Amino acid sequence: MITKGDFIKGLIKMVVALVCTHIEDVLKFVDWLDDQLSTLADERAVSKHFNWPEKKADAIREAAIEYHDLKQLDREITSFEDDTSIPYGTALKKTALLLDKSERGMVRLIKLRSSALRTYQDWKIPTNWMLDS
Repeated sequence: MITKGDFIKGLIKMVVALVCTHIEDVLKFVDWLDDQLSTLADERAVSKHFNWPEKKADAIREAAIEYHDLKQLDREITSFEDDTSIPYGTALKKTALLLDKSERGMVRLIKLRSSALRTYQDWKIPTNWMLDS
């Protein structure tokens, strides 16, 4: 029978051993890890009573969230279509809002890249999605 302690120790090993070559694998891992941790009554107790790799787990989650947000912005931009049935002023406002949103997204990515790139590389989290290409 697997105890909660054994279960948590197994999760710790999985987090520590995680090395991904694709950011999509990080997304899948974070979903899986969050699902596993949701079975616990108090996730905070894990970090108190076990040697939980909090910095790596946080970096993995942050990378997954930031990548997801960037992909969502990319989908929004690439799916944008000029709707000739709406008034010019409304269309211009809609375009300007999307441009502002994309600029904020790029500024956020640049700040993330300068602050987190080294950490992600140290934890073997893929960073190619953060590059200019």
